[in-house]
Amino acid sequence: PEQYQLIARISIGGMGAIYKSRHRKTNALLAIKILHPHVADIGNNRQRFDREAKAAAALKHPNLVVVHDYGITKKEIP
Repeated sequence: PEQYQLIARISIGGMGAIYKSRHRKTNALLAIKILHPHVADIGNNRQRFDREAKAAAALKHPNLVVVHDYGITKKEIP
């Protein structure tokens, strides 16, 4: 997404890749997970991604990752 600058890939797995990123306006450092295109196109994985992001964003605890944003890239990848 335009508001984020991908800096470096942190990790890659079976479902997607995680990138160290920077929010272009706030300069906040963030981790961004992007699904592999072939994974995003399988069955209901896009809906699953949406449900999991909403569920994770609702959880609040000091030992959990905070979800700030989620969405779809210009190439239609969650």
